[in-house]
Amino acid sequence: MGKGASYPAMRFWLCAVALCLPLAPRLLPALIVLMAIAWIREGGYRGLAGAMRMAAPWLFTGYFLLHLAGMAWSDNQGHGWNDVVMKLSFLVMPLLLIGTGHDTREGILRWFITGCVVLVLFLSVRAGWYSVREGSLSPFAYTRFASFHHPSYLAMYLNFAVAACLHAVLCRQGRPWILGSAAVLCSAGIMLLASKTGIGILAATCIVSMVVLLRRRRVRAALLFILLPSALLAGDYAISGAGWSRLVFMKNVISEIGRYKYSSESTLVRLYIWKAGVEVWQEKPVLGTGTGDVKDALVEKYKQEKMLAARDARLNAHNQYLQTAIALGGVGLLVLCGSLVVPAIRSMQTGDGLYLSFLGILALSLVFESMFERQAGIVFYGFFNALMFYSMTGIRKDG
Repeated sequence: MGKGASYPAMRFWLCAVALCLPLAPRLLPALIVLMAIAWIREGGYRGLAGAMRMAAPWLFTGYFLLHLAGMAWSDNQGHGWNDVVMKLSFLVMPLLLIGTGHDTREGILRWFITGCVVLVLFLSVRAGWYSVREGSLSPFAYTRFASFHHPSYLAMYLNFAVAACLHAVLCRQGRPWILGSAAVLCSAGIMLLASKTGIGILAATCIVSMVVLLRRRRVRAALLFILLPSALLAGDYAISGAGWSRLVFMKNVISEIGRYKYSSESTLVRLYIWKAGVEVWQEKPVLGTGTGDVKDALVEKYKQEKMLAARDARLNAHNQYLQTAIALGGVGLLVLCGSLVVPAIRSMQTGDGLYLSFLGILALSLVFESMFERQAGIVFYGFFNALMFYSMTGIRKDG
């Protein structure tokens, strides 16, 4: 097996990618190229032939290879090849990170947490500056607070940072007050982003952590996971109210959908898009429309259903499972689900609670966004999934 991450240059670029994922996403293509150069110069490729006899690299690269195969039945070759190139991280990351060790993983995660904390502090200062200038608290909410990030993607990053911090605290790795402060700051960022999915995942993370602590008879610590989300929700309501109001409106949309028929609220838009997407998938259920034709097929359905706003914006399916099913049929959906379920089973067998948390956060995020249609989601998954999976060997059951 390759020793990629055991060499200093490779380790440096791995940490740089982790730091820049939240902080400077535009630097990621250049950093990945530099990481690949370091991998070649330090001989990380030497054990590649042996590693490729294992199932894991094929499990993770299979999703990319299926998109490549999907070009054979695509009419829109231009869009298709753009999509294939964008998804190269699904192929590159599982190869570059073969041989990653557990010690390397912990260091890289610290840099990722640092990047998330610095980003939240920067966005808070930025929002405060605009708030003073405008005499309004709106810069502290939703897309205005997210700045150059999509709120849902950034909420996914911050939720993983919170999970990494809590896992380190539970396993007594690092200083609890530093990790706790980082978790609180990232949690506050999620509330200000007002991402409904992000808030829901944060609540689930707190509940799971509370249960684990209660099982270990750490009652005082468990109480914090009741007070923390309550305090953050109250704080959000006092500052901007964006997260609270979006949650309330989502409840109203679901319970009285007819009343909100012409609303632009994201929950309602998703419901109509999902309905249209399922109808498109049913037309080609086995192999799908092909890698390049998924967007065209959706737009055509939007025209037929008179969903003018979705048509003009050329919206994707806003659900990665559905997006994959439309593009690559049931075969693609099985490959995608397999790349999540198989590692989840393996993580439960080895007791790697953090990897299981990562997969859970990702799996839930994929329900409400087509996360693999942007570099922000592709690199995040490709990088951390390979890192976490390959470092599982030898990990004891530590929660």
